[in-house]
Amino acid sequence: MAFRSLCCVFYIALAITAAWAQTSTGLVRGTVLDTSGAPVTEATVRLQNTATGLLRTQATNTEGIFEFPQVLAGSYTVAVEKTGFRKETIEAITLQVAEVRDLRVQLTIGEISESVTVTADPAAIQTTESSLSQVIDERRVSQLPPKRPQYAATDRPCSGCEYRPPCQRGAAAGQLWPVVHAGRTTRQHFYCSG
Repeated sequence: MAFRSLCCVFYIALAITAAWAQTSTGLVRGTVLDTSGAPVTEATVRLQNTATGLLRTQATNTEGIFEFPQVLAGSYTVAVEKTGFRKETIEAITLQVAEVRDLRVQLTIGEISESVTVTADPAAIQTTESSLSQVIDERRVSQLPPKRPQYAATDRPCSGCEYRPPCQRGAAAGQLWPVVHAGRTTRQHFYCSG
């Protein structure tokens, strides 16, 4: 009886850890510097979702660093201001699911009433995380067959994806499962939004 209870606890803990690994948000972080490269402390940083108007605010730390965790995917504007500096605004920041967006904001001396607006560049190559994610747009999902959707067909353009027979007893003959970067077929998670 004790063995059964221990197994139940183990499987519940395993399910909880798998749930923690799944994410539908991203991270926006960055550093605020002055023109000499010194960090700007206590600068006010505002992150606003351009579609919903949701606004999050925080101040930079002693190293000029700010971080907004658990940010929903979407388009954002970041505004940074501090007394004695011009207000800096970065527009059109598009955040995808599980993306980490690093920003470097440089404030120039001036009045807050003066402002500099920058349109964000496309996302750079991700060098800080080892995770792999891909956003499949609405057009691709709408091209799926309507009666019995084959969601596995959406991973074909993903770098490192291939199909292999399952390594399980009882799997149907001729059945192929998607495998990403030689991962185990039983440890792959696919999200379909919409």
